[in-house]
Amino acid sequence: MESFTKYRNPWYTKSNQLSKEYYYLTHPMHQKIEEYKSFYIITGVNPWIDVVEHVQYDKGDDEFVCVTQRGSIRNAREYIDQQYEE
Repeated sequence: MESFTKYRNPWYTKSNQLSKEYYYLTHPMHQKIEEYKSFYIITGVNPWIDVVEHVQYDKGDDEFVCVTQRGSIRNAREYIDQQYEE
């Protein structure tokens, strides 16, 4: 599993005061990261389940990005499985 300490919230906007640009993995006792296929399922950062993908850009830059937020781990796995069917 790759090690990372933050991931980007793609829904962030400066006008939304409740939105955060990045979610930080700062409390390992309260957070759990599960690698499933090529995604990461993260619990404990938010009240929901984050599905995070490691994105590599053309310029050689890369980052971890939340691609969806789900209500359960089972639903997060179903989302990932659908990505592999396409």
